[in-house]
Amino acid sequence: MRAWMLLAFCALVGNNTPARAADTFDINVILPLTGGGAFLGKAEQQALQRYEKAANANGGIHGKPLNFVFNDDQTSPQIAVQLANRVKATKPAVILGSALVALCNAMTPLMKDGPVLYCLSPGIYPANGSYAFSSSVAATDLYAALLRYFSGTNQKRIALITSTDATGQDANKGIKALVGSDQHKDIELVAEAQFNPTDVSVSAQIERLKGVNPNVLVAWTSGAPVGTVFKAIRDAGWDVTVATTDANMTYAQMLQYDLSRKKTHECLTRISDCLKETRD
Repeated sequence: MRAWMLLAFCALVGNNTPARAADTFDINVILPLTGGGAFLGKAEQQALQRYEKAANANGGIHGKPLNFVFNDDQTSPQIAVQLANRVKATKPAVILGSALVALCNAMTPLMKDGPVLYCLSPGIYPANGSYAFSSSVAATDLYAALLRYFSGTNQKRIALITSTDATGQDANKGIKALVGSDQHKDIELVAEAQFNPTDVSVSAQIERLKGVNPNVLVAWTSGAPVGTVFKAIRDAGWDVTVATTDANMTYAQMLQYDLSRKKTHECLTRISDCLKETRD
């Protein structure tokens, strides 16, 4: 998350939030700290905690320590709505979160008349004049950038697998709209498949996509479900370029899927612990 974005919203809070008895500036954050989106939610929590520490080392917000208050929506739109209503009742100037399209879409209608909702997913498209904002580069631009990259690297036969949740469906619709358009005439969508985020296996879909021999597989889903896709690719012995959403760009998550690297990490950790005990 870019620091200038946080500074802008923290300034907003500082100018509009009534003084509290406590000596801190509390900003509520709704994130998927458990459930299928936990990898992403926890990474964003850690980023905010580091920002909090850095901000407080420089005086906090208007002289008061910044304090992010984390609320776990458990990767559930229903729980996200409950938390948003509860936080909204305290009349904050801004709420940060959540991290996934479906969660933000569920919360956005509650903010018709405020407060500001700063969604940490690029996959929502707030209406003009809305109190909801989307972070980062819009998902539609991410899709376009991927297709330009594939065209430039002569990987023009695309297979697509998406989850049936809001994240996957936005990608399914957005990518298919771009393929064959004026800017992407040389890109061909040779096959597509969908799966439920709760499915324990997508082996059948992967085998079918592998059979059409694409140059690249776009696997658009966030959090734990992408691990199901990666497992099926590995089990199929399929050596193919794979592209996925930037929501999966977390070290802890990727480490779970790279078993050899995970084992190396565990060994190095044990060696480090042993050396520490020796020094002690």
